[in-house]
Amino acid sequence: MGSLMLYGIVLVFMNLLIYCAFAYIPVSIAISIEVMGPLVAALLTSRQKADIDI
Repeated sequence: MGSLMLYGIVLVFMNLLIYCAFAYIPVSIAISIEVMGPLVAALLTSRQKADIDI
């Protein structure tokens, strides 16, 4: 139950921060910045060249 609660808290803060960012920067830029985190994490933890081969 503890990790589920922590996950929920992280999601709340993530949404709160993205909504606050909308007040200062355009929505498209804020969403792009938000997506870059998981994208970089996926690229760095990729184990096979085929995973990132374009």
